[in-house]
Amino acid sequence: MLINWQAILDEHGRAVWNTTYRMLGNDADASDCFQQTFADALMFSQKQNVKNFRALLLKLATRRSLDALRQRCRKANPVSFELIQEHNIKAADCPIANTENKELSEILLNAFSLLDSEEAQIFCLRHIENLSMTEIAQAFGLKENYVGVIVHRAKNKLKILLEKYYRG
Repeated sequence: MLINWQAILDEHGRAVWNTTYRMLGNDADASDCFQQTFADALMFSQKQNVKNFRALLLKLATRRSLDALRQRCRKANPVSFELIQEHNIKAADCPIANTENKELSEILLNAFSLLDSEEAQIFCLRHIENLSMTEIAQAFGLKENYVGVIVHRAKNKLKILLEKYYRG
């Protein structure tokens, strides 16, 4: 079966870019992850039939972005959210709120980097990219109930990580 990659790029490219850029916060890293995501999707599609390209691409983009975040954390470079254009919080009129939002975003991304890779990916796909449990289950080849368990487990781990951060 011949896959029309231009149509897939046209339909899902923006969502993939938003995912990588939202998580990484700069054009260079997001561009690298964006390109690698489509290269990974091409390799995947040569081995298996893809039922849901959106779910697959967002899964791969999230994985690549989390890998890049983990590398940053190992290098101890702080994550910056200053350039993120899709940040929905309107804090421009309040410098204190703007600073707090940036700090919270950095804390959350660092916490994501401490989760198990699959947990972080699934949590991000569910709560950041708003994929349905069905789409996530298809992308990972898991049952919907198990995806729900992973989301719940990741949420509990994030809660513990954030409580530790705020206590100490």
